[in-house]
Amino acid sequence: MVSEEQEEITRHRLEHKASITASLQQSIKQHSSLHNIKEDQPDCGGSKQGVGQMDGSHEVAVMLEQLEDLRIVSLDLEAMDDWKSAMIKNEDRVTEAVNWLVTNPEQTGTTSDVWFSFGEFYLRAAIHQGPSSPTFSELIGKAVEALKEASKLNGRNAKILKLLGSILLEQGRYEEAGEILMDAFDLESPCVNGTTASSTPAAAASSRASRTLAQMAEPEPLTSTLICLYYNVIGDYTKAGEYLGHSVRSFNSKGFEAPGKPRRTASLLALEAANYLVEAALPGLAQLALELADKAEAASIAKAAGIVKTRPTPGNAATRKAAAKQAAIEAAEKVKAEGGEGSEPTSIIQQRLCVSVKIALLKGNLTDALPYAEQATMYNPRDSEAWRLLGDVRYAGGSGEREAAVLAYSKAVLILDSIEPPPLKLLVRLGSLYLNLGKYEDAKQTYLMGAGSWQTCSMWLGVGIALLRLENYGEAECAFQEANIRNNRSAAVWGYMCLLCLNTGSARLTQADHARSVAERLGLSDATLLRELGNVYTSLDRLETAEGLFRRSLAVDENNSHTRRRLADALSAQNAVADAVNEYLRVIETYKENKSSSSLTNYASSSSSSSEEKNKKEEEDRKECLLAITQCEQLLKTLGRMEEFAPLRALQGDLMRR
Repeated sequence: MVSEEQEEITRHRLEHKASITASLQQSIKQHSSLHNIKEDQPDCGGSKQGVGQMDGSHEVAVMLEQLEDLRIVSLDLEAMDDWKSAMIKNEDRVTEAVNWLVTNPEQTGTTSDVWFSFGEFYLRAAIHQGPSSPTFSELIGKAVEALKEASKLNGRNAKILKLLGSILLEQGRYEEAGEILMDAFDLESPCVNGTTASSTPAAAASSRASRTLAQMAEPEPLTSTLICLYYNVIGDYTKAGEYLGHSVRSFNSKGFEAPGKPRRTASLLALEAANYLVEAALPGLAQLALELADKAEAASIAKAAGIVKTRPTPGNAATRKAAAKQAAIEAAEKVKAEGGEGSEPTSIIQQRLCVSVKIALLKGNLTDALPYAEQATMYNPRDSEAWRLLGDVRYAGGSGEREAAVLAYSKAVLILDSIEPPPLKLLVRLGSLYLNLGKYEDAKQTYLMGAGSWQTCSMWLGVGIALLRLENYGEAECAFQEANIRNNRSAAVWGYMCLLCLNTGSARLTQADHARSVAERLGLSDATLLRELGNVYTSLDRLETAEGLFRRSLAVDENNSHTRRRLADALSAQNAVADAVNEYLRVIETYKENKSSSSLTNYASSSSSSSEEKNKKEEEDRKECLLAITQCEQLLKTLGRMEEFAPLRALQGDLMRR
């Protein structure tokens, strides 16, 4: 079954291959060597030169293009999980926009948009870190600062106010949040007679107090739903109900129609608000919106079952509440059992499941996220978002879940690709998983598809890596050059160009050294690539260079036994015997520490995939330890330290028996 699905995906991708391959072949004709790769020039900066000499309209076009280039590069870095570099690009973009505003004061809207985009970046960074991270609150705080800067420049932008007000509400800054959300409401809801919202907060508050909801035109439904949540938080449930009703009327007035009978408009709007809030890294409010959707659904089921509100029965409030709850449960069971018009629409269930996955993922709760995601893919197998979310859950599960993540992501891409270009992050993740699994042809096809739509550094870098692994060095070099054109300060591009030159023979060793030098200067931090480069330089007897690369790799991944043993090998080959012994002993000690720690926490491994991953890692470490013992004994003999043989040989015998 899986192979058939993969074949279908591959066949679908082949439709894209011809045009992208033609582009690659054209690039081969245009570029002939590593010397064509740009270095020490600011990426996205070709348009910076001579801006002052341009006429006004051309200058605006050039600057807008430059800001857009920076945005795309930052999104690309973000998709590759290079958050530090993405932060720098966003800061560069803000600096460019602010400096431009000094000489072009009419560009307040553009600069405001850049600040807003910066705020959104901080929220995505917070999601990446998760609420349990010590930096989560700091990132949310920086998002607030960026959004306030955006609001200063364009205070009549309801989009900015809604997001800012929501964050402040999550932070417990109720008064400030309520005022800002009401300002957004006023901007979107001028009086029915056509007058616009007041220009100052004080005037807006005065105008608001003199109007009723019925006297206002309909704002965006999301705005009213967010205000409903605000009143729920502060305990004014009457007002909350009024604004939820206003949200429903606004939705209906725009000609939209919710599914179900009775219509699930309130449920739909609450779920849309929950989705908005979870994607803004606000798990508390998102959960509250989800609960609001559940209450709305309970009311719809009660209505379908024919339950109507009557005069309160005798008894205290707790008794009446319990009776109402029991009646709702019985009504729900009746409607669900009978099916038909009163049952909850599949699309609403689907949306609730997807939102629930996002909330669970944000909280780092994979145990809850997985069943929600699996149910979503069963309810609607053609929902690309459901498959993407299932892929996210599997991806978060670690290397033992890679095959399952690939299957989910590839289905999402297959569904999306017939409708619109798949998201950049989805393509980066799927392509990188294929590379990690050694499925280089699949990786190449995935990245080629993305290169056709996105034309980013990550896509062309992925194409180049896949071609390099397939030993198609000519096209691989060309793909790396395309990647360099899009971001000439990518350390990974220079690192892989070094590897390519080394693999094509000693004739290009000078070019390899040049590429390695640039990669190191740009801060290459891919531990696996650094080790691979070290291994190749070792085979070329460039031991000092290899040693430096192994040390750089260990600076990123300090506990990698394989890299440390290779460092010890390089030191031994340079006759640095004592240093080599110390590194071999560290490999051995690391193995013993890991084994001890593993035995203490062995009960925590629950899934078969995580257990398989753990066993594989233990076997790799065991082999590394055996090799380290063998090499270490020889060097200890050279140093005359035979007294250290006994414990090593005892450990060696224990490892050989396993």
